Amino acid sequence: MASSARNRPSALVVLGVYAGVIAALAIAPVSIPLLYRLVLAENRAARAELYAQTARLGLELDAGRTPDPNGEALLLRAVSNDGRVLLAQGSLDISPALEDEVCGAPSGVLPVTIGKELLTSACFENRRLRVFAIYPTPTRSYAGIGLFAVALATIAGLTTALGVLRLLQPLSRIGKMLDRVGTGERGVRMRGTRIHEIDQLIERLNSVASAVEEREHSILGRVQVAQEIARLVAHEVRNPLQSMELLTSLLKDEQDPEERAALTASIHAEIRTLDDVVTRLLREGSTRGTLRLKLEDHDIDALITHVVRMKRSEAERKGVRIEVDGGHAGVVKMDRPLLSRSIENLVNNALRAAPASQGLVRITTAGDARGARVVVEDNGPGIDPELGDSVFEANVSGDGGSGLGLSLVRGVVEGHAGSVRFEHGDLGGARFVLDLPRGPA
Repeated sequence: MASSARNRPSALVVLGVYAGVIAALAIAPVSIPLLYRLVLAENRAARAELYAQTARLGLELDAGRTPDPNGEALLLRAVSNDGRVLLAQGSLDISPALEDEVCGAPSGVLPVTIGKELLTSACFENRRLRVFAIYPTPTRSYAGIGLFAVALATIAGLTTALGVLRLLQPLSRIGKMLDRVGTGERGVRMRGTRIHEIDQLIERLNSVASAVEEREHSILGRVQVAQEIARLVAHEVRNPLQSMELLTSLLKDEQDPEERAALTASIHAEIRTLDDVVTRLLREGSTRGTLRLKLEDHDIDALITHVVRMKRSEAERKGVRIEVDGGHAGVVKMDRPLLSRSIENLVNNALRAAPASQGLVRITTAGDARGARVVVEDNGPGIDPELGDSVFEANVSGDGGSGLGLSLVRGVVEGHAGSVRFEHGDLGGARFVLDLPRGPA
């Protein structure tokens, strides 16, 4: 089917040829009669010229001058009214009756047939003389006239065909542009031609191209949102699962009933927190691209205690000591599950960066009337200072992680109208400072 379509002639060429042929045929009814009249007019002019030549000879003879006869005449005879032959040339046998007929014609010029040849006779006479002459019949080339007509029709046809092609050429370009849009090419646009109907098609083409690009952009945006949510869910599920795995193993070996109950409560609390975060990520993140905070009054120090309790066993297994310095940060309005997950991300990064057996992670809290501050630092190798604030961007990691944790931390803290920054800590490693207002504006 495609090959047969390619073998078909272009519609523009067909229309151009048809228009040219029609224009050429339209010229014929007008040009042929005009050309015929032109031929007749030229023949009349030629006969008039022959009569003028004959009359000139007669006037010169009448004036007593010796004329210079026209060499084109086949027969030339001038006779005075008393019968004297004043001029004689040629040997054609012409009857007196034919001569009288020609001289009696109003125009003084008549065609005559001698033998099988058609000739032209002319006669000039006055009271003193008569001049009679026979000339070859003046002819014009009808072939030349026909070629002129053909040339005129050809010019009209070609002009019309080229005009039609020029007029309809944008249609071919519109088709090619639509093919490019169909292949997914972006930025396909076409300029106007100042022809109203064609410009309407061009406007529709440009609108279709824009609509296709917007739709593709919307689809890509949704795909990116889905991918980002999937990454967020995976990131937020992985760390709690690791903590719960460790707590579960401790619960298995723990003999003290009170400690077993505390471990069980921690696991249950972590599961509820995890379920809440994941549910909100799936429900709210897919529709708005961000989470809506559920702000309630919670104590920062209690939150830190919970996070440390969840990470203590992991730190002991690695040989890292966790220090908590503070206890006076007070109550702030917060989304406890999200803020807890953010601080846990910072602690996870610190535990990963701190050296085994000699590592130290320090969490410091403080507060005043305006807000609370949480500082998480470690004695690891630190983060390259050249990264600066870019460590809070997605897909940027200073320790080989996924690059999502710090991005989530900044998003949650800024959602609380707070701020987070990266510094070089006193312990030699990374230092992250969170400032949270008592109540976001």
